Amino acid sequence: MRTTAGGPIASALLAGMLFLSGCASTPPPNPYASATAADLQQSVLHVTESAVGGDHAAALTRLQELEVATKVAHARGELSEARQDSILSAIALVRADLEALIAEATLKAEEEAKRKAEAEAREAAEAKAAEEAQKAAEAQAEREAAEAAARQQADDDNNGGGKGNDKNTDNDKNKGKNKNEGKGKGKNG
Repeated sequence: MRTTAGGPIASALLAGMLFLSGCASTPPPNPYASATAADLQQSVLHVTESAVGGDHAAALTRLQELEVATKVAHARGELSEARQDSILSAIALVRADLEALIAEATLKAEEEAKRKAEAEAREAAEAKAAEEAQKAAEAQAEREAAEAAARQQADDDNNGGGKGNDKNTDNDKNKGKNKNEGKGKGKNG
């Protein structure tokens, strides 16, 4: 990008001043030329206002319109060859500055969009990781609770604390013994 003492905007303004001087510096070749000069000067003002306002795309569009108007005015005989060349040269300089500014703005916008997308991707990944960690913690807690319940059940079963017939333990002790033992009706008695 070409720079001047005031940067690209100052360059655009300087070129605009060149337009103005090129449009009105010599007497017009015919009576319509003064109206043409005023129209071209008005177009230069629009280009300059758009450029200074930061609307580079609009400035570029208005610059294209100015270029067309300059060529049409020359074709009608309202501008001399030298004046047209001067204006078109200034248009080329301003166009180069505007295109550079647009390219720079586009690059900045793309970089910002990329940074934003990366930040959103990081946030999404962090949220997903947090969700997965939460699910894993819940699953671990469920496993631990199930293991604790299984251990408690096993302890209860091993210690007789289960749901068996704890009331009939005396009957269980006598199982397998002779029912007539100790009743006095045996062969000896």
